[in-house]
Amino acid sequence: MTDKRIFVRDLTVGAQVSECFLLAQASKGQARNGPFWTFKLQDATGTIEAKLWSPASLAFEDIPPGQFAIVSGTVTSYRDQPQLNLDALELLGSAPEGIDFGNFLPESEEKPESLYARLEDFLQANIGHAPWRRFCRKVLGDADIRARLMAAPGAKAMHHAYRG
Repeated sequence: MTDKRIFVRDLTVGAQVSECFLLAQASKGQARNGPFWTFKLQDATGTIEAKLWSPASLAFEDIPPGQFAIVSGTVTSYRDQPQLNLDALELLGSAPEGIDFGNFLPESEEKPESLYARLEDFLQANIGHAPWRRFCRKVLGDADIRARLMAAPGAKAMHHAYRG
């Protein structure tokens, strides 16, 4: 997978786009001229609504959100908001090889290391039962778990739906 070059913040009306985005939402609709898909495309800089119209939309029966896709199309304006009208959509799955998840998820304003230190302090101050305290230290002391925890979002939506 190549590096991400175009981000949501860079999209301007009239621009031709061929880039990878995270499908944050996907829903199928029906228009007079056939079925269509509406997507919320996401990267670390924001989201943009996208439409895939018939006949291209007929290629997809089901598109679960949470996967990555290479999209091609033109940025237009709909109700004074940018929208991407898609010509093509290539689904890549939820964990394609070589993807840098940091390009697709917003980050906390606070450094992950600072949040991690606060978590350790909280556990030290609030877990009195020695076996549980040892367990937490062991889990949080694992370098692989630490790296994954600091890079993962705290939630899928609503509060803390960002990395860190």
